[in-house]
Amino acid sequence: MLLINTDQTTARSLAVPKPAERYTLSVARSDLQTRTVQLNGTDLALRDNDALPVLAGAQTAAGNVSFAPATITFLAMPDAGNDACR
Repeated sequence: MLLINTDQTTARSLAVPKPAERYTLSVARSDLQTRTVQLNGTDLALRDNDALPVLAGAQTAAGNVSFAPATITFLAMPDAGNDACR
Protein backbone atom coordinates (compact mmCIF):
# COMPACT_ATOMS: atom_id res chain seq x y z
CA MET A 1 0.00 0.00 0.00
CA LEU A 2 1.33 3.47 -0.87
CA LEU A 3 0.43 6.43 1.34
CA ILE A 4 1.56 9.97 0.54
CA ASN A 5 0.92 12.73 3.07
CA THR A 6 1.35 15.94 1.07
CA ASP A 7 0.26 18.14 3.98
CA GLN A 8 3.37 19.87 5.32
CA THR A 9 2.03 20.50 8.82
CA THR A 10 -0.59 17.90 9.73
CA ALA A 11 -0.15 14.18 10.36
CA ARG A 12 -2.78 11.86 8.91
CA SER A 13 -3.90 8.41 10.00
CA LEU A 14 -5.42 5.32 8.48
CA ALA A 15 -6.84 2.08 9.87
CA VAL A 16 -4.52 -0.68 8.66
CA PRO A 17 -6.27 -4.09 8.68
CA LYS A 18 -3.19 -6.34 8.97
CA PRO A 19 0.31 -6.16 10.44
CA ALA A 20 2.72 -4.60 7.96
CA GLU A 21 6.32 -3.75 7.30
CA ARG A 22 6.60 0.03 7.07
CA TYR A 23 9.00 1.97 4.85
CA THR A 24 8.63 5.73 5.39
CA LEU A 25 10.62 8.26 3.36
CA SER A 26 11.03 11.67 4.97
CA VAL A 27 13.42 14.58 5.29
CA ALA A 28 15.34 15.69 8.36
CA ARG A 29 14.09 18.73 10.26
CA SER A 30 11.16 19.22 7.83
CA ASP A 31 13.45 20.89 5.28
CA LEU A 32 11.98 19.84 1.93
CA GLN A 33 14.95 21.43 0.13
CA THR A 34 17.50 19.19 1.84
CA ARG A 35 19.58 16.69 -0.10
CA THR A 36 19.24 14.07 2.62
CA VAL A 37 16.36 11.61 2.59
CA GLN A 38 15.60 9.33 5.51
CA LEU A 39 14.11 5.85 5.59
CA ASN A 40 12.28 5.19 8.86
CA GLY A 41 14.24 8.02 10.51
CA THR A 42 17.71 6.96 9.33
CA ASP A 43 19.64 8.89 6.67
CA LEU A 44 19.90 7.05 3.36
CA ALA A 45 23.49 7.15 2.12
CA LEU A 46 25.75 4.92 0.12
CA ARG A 47 28.00 2.69 2.17
CA ASP A 48 31.65 1.83 1.58
CA ASN A 49 32.47 1.10 -2.07
CA ASP A 50 29.14 2.73 -3.07
CA ALA A 51 27.13 -0.21 -1.74
CA LEU A 52 23.43 0.42 -1.21
CA PRO A 53 22.27 0.90 2.39
CA VAL A 54 20.20 -1.73 4.14
CA LEU A 55 16.54 -1.05 3.36
CA ALA A 56 14.89 -2.50 6.43
CA GLY A 57 11.21 -2.04 7.16
CA ALA A 58 9.75 -1.29 10.58
CA GLN A 59 7.21 -3.75 11.96
CA THR A 60 3.82 -2.06 12.30
CA ALA A 61 0.83 -3.54 14.09
CA ALA A 62 -2.65 -3.57 12.60
CA GLY A 63 -4.83 -0.69 13.74
CA ASN A 64 -4.78 3.08 13.49
CA VAL A 65 -1.44 4.14 11.98
CA SER A 66 -0.23 7.76 11.86
CA PHE A 67 1.68 9.26 8.93
CA ALA A 68 3.85 12.31 9.58
CA PRO A 69 3.55 15.44 7.44
CA ALA A 70 5.38 15.48 4.08
CA THR A 71 6.14 11.76 4.03
CA ILE A 72 5.82 8.87 1.60
CA THR A 73 5.09 5.49 3.16
CA PHE A 74 4.98 2.01 1.69
CA LEU A 75 3.24 -0.67 3.76
CA ALA A 76 4.04 -4.26 2.82
CA MET A 77 1.36 -6.66 4.09
CA PRO A 78 2.38 -10.20 3.15
CA ASP A 79 -0.68 -11.69 4.89
CA ALA A 80 -3.23 -9.41 3.21
CA GLY A 81 -4.58 -12.27 1.10
CA ASN A 82 -4.84 -10.17 -2.07
CA ASP A 83 -5.18 -12.54 -5.05
CA ALA A 84 -3.54 -9.98 -7.39
CA CYS A 85 -0.32 -10.20 -5.35
CA ARG A 86 0.18 -13.93 -5.65
